[in-house]
Amino acid sequence: MKRKVIIFTLIAIAGALGLIGFQILKNVTDSWRIDGGGPSRERYVTQWRAQGWGFGRHLVDTAGNILVLYDDAEYLQPQIEAFQQGLIAAGIPEQRTKFRVLQVGSNPKLPESMTTIPGMSLEMLMASEDFQTVLSAYKPEIAISLLGLPRDAMVSQYDFTRGGATVFLVGGNTYHNENHLKMMQAGRVSGVLRLKSDCPGVDDEYSREPELCFAEFYELATPNNAERLLPEPLSAIAP
Repeated sequence: MKRKVIIFTLIAIAGALGLIGFQILKNVTDSWRIDGGGPSRERYVTQWRAQGWGFGRHLVDTAGNILVLYDDAEYLQPQIEAFQQGLIAAGIPEQRTKFRVLQVGSNPKLPESMTTIPGMSLEMLMASEDFQTVLSAYKPEIAISLLGLPRDAMVSQYDFTRGGATVFLVGGNTYHNENHLKMMQAGRVSGVLRLKSDCPGVDDEYSREPELCFAEFYELATPNNAERLLPEPLSAIAP
């Protein structure tokens, strides 16, 4: 019995270390990319402004308040500001949107000590219960998650639209497109922003105009076009 406890403890520690290592690598990669190691900072900001513009154009003729959920990590602030600028440029009044940091509660799948690790992103920590809490608190007609979905979304079977909100996903862990397609078909989410497979590469020229940049890089998958846009796994969602 004691031996089994030791083995399970070692497995848990190995899993925790692996998750920490992944998060550190992701944060370093994201910071490196934003600061010019990958696509230039200008390109990064331009693409996020284009994403905001694309959502703005999609929502400009709709009614209701818009809640945007994001991670307040310092290196992500250019992303948040650019996305907001894009929404405004597309005709969404600033007072119609609320930008809120997703507050993370207890995620039973993670050791409690991991929730206090500096630099651990909300994307890694958030659970479906956290989304449920914030959507219940703000009761938005439209919600845009710049964090993707919680990693327990498929297991929890939580319907992110059940409170009446239209829920769109950007960034985060939205690589598992078969799952997101199933969720859209079931009405649990309303749309996923897709990075086109033929978008400009790192060294290619790209448009600085939000409308043209959005057309070059992105497609918004909804229940109406999901079968066409999401037949295969994507390489990435958003820069």
